[in-house]
Amino acid sequence: IAGHTHQIIPSRITNGVLFTQADHFGIHVGRVDLLFHRNSKKLLHREAVCEFMDNRLSLDPAVISRAKSQLAESDAALAQPIGELAETFRARSRPGEPSDLEILIGAAIVEALRERSVPVDGVMHGVFDEKRDFAAGPKTVNDIWNILPYENYVVTAELSPD
Repeated sequence: IAGHTHQIIPSRITNGVLFTQADHFGIHVGRVDLLFHRNSKKLLHREAVCEFMDNRLSLDPAVISRAKSQLAESDAALAQPIGELAETFRARSRPGEPSDLEILIGAAIVEALRERSVPVDGVMHGVFDEKRDFAAGPKTVNDIWNILPYENYVVTAELSPD
């Protein structure tokens, strides 16, 4: 199981290697089934699938029980208010132009780098969900997490025409 394109790839063989990728946001779960010969231990069959995470798959009670305090802490952190968005930011734009959300992400990265005295001429970053606009109204940490679902590391590079 590998990859990082945030796309669902249920099963693919590339250069003889079984490859699967389970989408993003935990929408799917990846499963790899391997069948070995009992005596020779030779691989007889391999199969990968992605299962949609819906109400057919229940949460594991033992895992949820053990993670209860961490989940409560996470819920509290995600619920923290951070401000109010005066107007809706669109997730899509005309071809070749950044969307409102891409501009927001870029501006946030520029601001964070400039606060640290890092010179910035440009930022490249996309959006994960081009179908969902960022609606006007009160915003929480969870709303931002739905735009960028991880703690980002920012990588800088100095580029020249040489």
